[in-house]
Amino acid sequence: MIKGTHRHMVILKNTESPLFEEAYFILRDRAEPNDRPDDMVAEANRIIAANVLPPAQKPKREILWRILFFLAGLLAGGVGAALLSLVA
Repeated sequence: MIKGTHRHMVILKNTESPLFEEAYFILRDRAEPNDRPDDMVAEANRIIAANVLPPAQKPKREILWRILFFLAGLLAGGVGAALLSLVA
């Protein structure tokens, strides 16, 4: 929630990021928007980097279980198709 009558906000549009379309930063009272633009960009990058989690990687064991279940499904389907061809 924004309190007060006067707040400075920095809006970053078209960030060319695959994650963010826009980013909004509300400056503290003691910060001036024209004070040091490079410092503000560096601080914004630091905040974003500290709060964005890397994509979760699946453990190898989970991948092996998925492959095992896939192969079991193929085997069951093949056995079922062979039984149907013998009956029909």
